[in-house]
Amino acid sequence: KTGAGAAGTGFDGLCSPNLYEVPAEERKRHSSLPRYVLSFNSWSDDHKRRSEDRLFFVTSDVLTQWKISETQELARGLTDGMRAIDAALAWDGVAQRWIVAWKGTQDGLGTKTRLAFLAGPALSGQGWQFLPDGTSSPTGIPAMTLYDGSPSHTTSENYQFLQRGATWSLVTSDYGDGVPANNRTTWVYDLAPARGGPRDGGAAPAAGRG
Repeated sequence: KTGAGAAGTGFDGLCSPNLYEVPAEERKRHSSLPRYVLSFNSWSDDHKRRSEDRLFFVTSDVLTQWKISETQELARGLTDGMRAIDAALAWDGVAQRWIVAWKGTQDGLGTKTRLAFLAGPALSGQGWQFLPDGTSSPTGIPAMTLYDGSPSHTTSENYQFLQRGATWSLVTSDYGDGVPANNRTTWVYDLAPARGGPRDGGAAPAAGRG
């Protein structure tokens, strides 16, 4: 839906929906966890508010029923001054936190994948922190590397978290480094817990494959 105040956000051109279902066993442990989370962003390239691409989410326990009036802006404090799109949310039951990935464009840092977390089961638009990266001012930018150890020079977007047992992965569509923007390829980046993945709060190097 487009137009002023689309979906109760006050922003135009809402797009890039990402639907996540919290595992049933986790919802049994925490009654406050929602069943479904829908994240999306405003896309203002074709609208007057061009510089305001922001992240939003809304929750529901019924897939076909959403209270749009309860839409919240996602990670607002971290995305100030940033063009933020393509958010994906997931609940990490081991670390007891929410994790989010998005594509952020910011002066001085360029266009990068960002990772952040929110402690506890209560999902809120506030209180998010960048995953630590060993510095005093973390940016939430993970080192994206290939399985041979070389750096990935592609640009990632359209994220989806994937959990396979104890392994967390980030599924993306990438372009650049020989891959044209109109012919994106699917990549899987395994978040490396040995260097601090979403379980223990680190912005880990990742290994990608097409």
